[in-house]
Amino acid sequence: MSPPLSLLPGLERAWDVELAGLRHGWRRLVKREFADPGEAAALRAEGLYVASAPGAYGHADQSAEVKRGAGSAHTCFYARDAPTLAEALELEARASRAAGAERREAERALGLLLGYPTCCVAAHTLATDQGEDACFGRLLGSGQTPPPPAVNNLFVLSHQLISHFPCRLDCPTSQALGERALETLHASDPTHAAALAELLAAPIVVWDRFRFVIEHPEHGPVIAEQLTHAPRLLAHPPYQAFRASLPQRPPGGTRLAFAPLAHPFG
Repeated sequence: MSPPLSLLPGLERAWDVELAGLRHGWRRLVKREFADPGEAAALRAEGLYVASAPGAYGHADQSAEVKRGAGSAHTCFYARDAPTLAEALELEARASRAAGAERREAERALGLLLGYPTCCVAAHTLATDQGEDACFGRLLGSGQTPPPPAVNNLFVLSHQLISHFPCRLDCPTSQALGERALETLHASDPTHAAALAELLAAPIVVWDRFRFVIEHPEHGPVIAEQLTHAPRLLAHPPYQAFRASLPQRPPGGTRLAFAPLAHPFG
């Protein structure tokens, strides 16, 4: 495996929108898949309420799809208070063991507890296939006229400003959440906010969560490992095959262009 490419200047670390929301009080709960035990311990020491959900998982060998029941990854919930944490664990357990209407209701209640928009929770809950590839496929196949807002760009791995699958790429409620997040970052770190805004607004060609090429106005073509060096990306066989084939690109892919961001971000 080749050494990873350098991370983009100004984006060497991701700003964690979920933890920012928890700390600023506009989120009560975070569900962290592929949780880091060190992060969980640090947040517990910070005074937040932390618990692991049962069950392990990992990525499928030949896709970016999450494979349940086998693997070394776990889910943690982080909450501002004990009752919210207890409710989240109960809803997660109910959703995993139930079926039909009972499962959908547990998923709906958990989505709302996580602070996701009602419209997006409803769309995800009613979807026949809730796998990541299917969710990306629905969004990419929904048409992009007019161009969706840049803050709804969820194809930038840990740099995304919305932490849910929107019902549509132009969802206005998701856009409001993304704009609030970017404004929060700008208030504390305007340089980071400007670099992130430039990334989010750049056109992109997407195949799946790990395989994409961003047409960055300053840095040229950007791929996933220039955004994160997460082991689950760097060790993923389909991503490594994609990287090795560049500049030749695989067939397919969907090109997205985003609406410009308003001042002071654009």
